[in-house]
Amino acid sequence: MGVRKNKQGKYVVQVWDNTTGKNRHVGTFDRHREAELAFQQSKRIKVGSDVTVKEFADRWTLDYPRPAESTNRHNAERVRRFAIAHARKRLGQIDRRIARSWVLEHPGELSAIRAMFTDALRDDLIESNPFIALGLKQKKAKRDLKPGWLTADDIQTLTSTALLVHEPVTANLAKSMILVAAYTGIRPGELFALEVGDVLDGKLVISKAVQSATRTVGPPKNGKTRVVVLPEVAQVAIEERPRLHETLLFPSPRGRQMYQPTWHWIWNPIRNVAGRPGMHFYELRHWMATHLLEQGLSPSDVAVQLGHTDQGALVMSTYGHPSEDAARDRIRKAFEDAA
Repeated sequence: MGVRKNKQGKYVVQVWDNTTGKNRHVGTFDRHREAELAFQQSKRIKVGSDVTVKEFADRWTLDYPRPAESTNRHNAERVRRFAIAHARKRLGQIDRRIARSWVLEHPGELSAIRAMFTDALRDDLIESNPFIALGLKQKKAKRDLKPGWLTADDIQTLTSTALLVHEPVTANLAKSMILVAAYTGIRPGELFALEVGDVLDGKLVISKAVQSATRTVGPPKNGKTRVVVLPEVAQVAIEERPRLHETLLFPSPRGRQMYQPTWHWIWNPIRNVAGRPGMHFYELRHWMATHLLEQGLSPSDVAVQLGHTDQGALVMSTYGHPSEDAARDRIRKAFEDAA
């Protein structure tokens, strides 16, 4: 038991497993320091923490469900490959070396696997989460766009294009949805779920969202109801929308519940003809966040509108790309006002 050097000059780590009564192979390392660290970590695995990666992954989304069913489906899919590859390993045997190696090959799975190991940590099944602070440069999100990539005039172009590519009912429905999405910053699923009763005096109550993957209506992404400001341009858009359903504000053109496939059918020709074939509808939410920051609002204020619960951290890391010229103008004005 311990660290030994093999004939190839590499360092082999083994520890005694009381459960099986045998030495358990931990791994083979190029450097003695890495091997020693792995050995020390393996000795710290708690008695009773013999849950395997596959066992925990199989029950993770059932025992630790997120509010949205679509999120649970997404999480289950993102951890499946890792669970198969490391099926028989105990959760505590997954170290940073294994974590880094996996994430380098499968970067899109990091957030889900990290969340799974965080839940295992909270239940004392492991002593640390090996997927935290890996020091890897992550790919930029689709929403991480350059300043000025979208303007208020561009949004008007999108609404004008909708009137060109669709027949009147669908065109006016699309126009209203684009304006409400852009000037409130709500998510597409929240937009699809809006009802007449959600519109108050200059505000929208966001209490539900459509999960297109499961064809269900559930709570918003973080499970919490919020109230967002409804600017005048969005209020007018709601008032001028086609009345196609008794309660839904934005149903499908046939007066049924709107889902992503139907919206894609409406949105795709609009973005193509407008000269933005790669534009995601979600980018309207990004524009709203950036627009509010450029108006001088704090990240925490913008987070309230978007429905974030991190006091603005995500706003700055993902949406925070306000114009530097606008920032300098505000700084200059602050000095002038103080003079």
